[in-house]
Amino acid sequence: MTRHVNFDVVIQAEGVIALGPVSGRSFRRCLSETLAAAKAGEDKVVGIMLHRVMAAGTISALACALPARQIDRPGAPAPGLFLADPERRGRAPETLWMDLFGLTPAEARIAGALANGARNVDVAEELGVSQTTIAFHMRNLFQKTGTNRQADLIALILVGPMMVKLD
Repeated sequence: MTRHVNFDVVIQAEGVIALGPVSGRSFRRCLSETLAAAKAGEDKVVGIMLHRVMAAGTISALACALPARQIDRPGAPAPGLFLADPERRGRAPETLWMDLFGLTPAEARIAGALANGARNVDVAEELGVSQTTIAFHMRNLFQKTGTNRQADLIALILVGPMMVKLD
């Protein structure tokens, strides 16, 4: 049973997130702007930080208007909402990186390790390969992801699922 007591938003799934009046207003505004853009067929992405009431910390929220597809009802808005709890860092499966960017299993393992903060030398040691092998895979990663620097690669890996564009 979900109980609403003086909070604007309550979300349940392995826990409860309760937002106070300020975050609740920001959250409703974020959703309202995105829904209006989706109804108008426009691209719109709105990001906000939501402050928890019942626990310390914040939750990041990203709302976006998804492009309408031919199979959708005409005029039906298509908003998307993504919530991320920085305290619950998850690791996306390597198969996701393989599908999104056409990576080999080795490249996906390296990209995932780098995105989780490992240094090249640590990745080489963990995989039992030389740093030259890691450098070879890094060149392939840059080429396949369209990046030129390790920082750009890591940023892309961290937000990769949100960069997927529906055709």
